[in-house]
Amino acid sequence: MIYFNAIYFLGVLGLFCDTNNDKNKVFLYYVLLILLIFSALRVNVGFDYWNYVDLINGVQDSDRIERFSKLFIDISNYLEEPQIFFILNSFIFVFFMSWGLKKFNSLDGVSLFVFLTFPL
Repeated sequence: MIYFNAIYFLGVLGLFCDTNNDKNKVFLYYVLLILLIFSALRVNVGFDYWNYVDLINGVQDSDRIERFSKLFIDISNYLEEPQIFFILNSFIFVFFMSWGLKKFNSLDGVSLFVFLTFPL
């Protein structure tokens, strides 16, 4: 529950980011960095966390996994650290989300808020 409250808090902080101002752009980058840290260092969050850990440890068969996820699973298995998988996934996710916000949107803070608080 604390994890979800932190994500909503980041979304509210993102609302105050008017990216026409350089200080607010830096603030938005800090919000995205905190989002990356929260999403990369999660442990036992989500219903499929232990399934991914089992895939990384070789307990389950990973033939039905997508190519990039399979690559990240192999890297995590090679390094013998399951958290690497979640760090790589979170980095890719936050990177492309922030790239899309910068490139295609003029109201970055509002878009970040909607993105973080919209239940999918």
